[in-house]
Amino acid sequence: MTTLDYIRGLESLEWRFLWDSLEFQVEEYPRSRVSITVFTLSLDQDWIGV
Repeated sequence: MTTLDYIRGLESLEWRFLWDSLEFQVEEYPRSRVSITVFTLSLDQDWIGV
């Protein structure tokens, strides 16, 4: 799965959220690490497991 596929999957969820940050770091080509921080106003515990 690519980073773009993951982001598209997040955006297709029924829940709405706020993007805070996305950090992309190449560790050693072609390996990389992505850290995505999002927030939601939902109190639904199922969402927390995403």
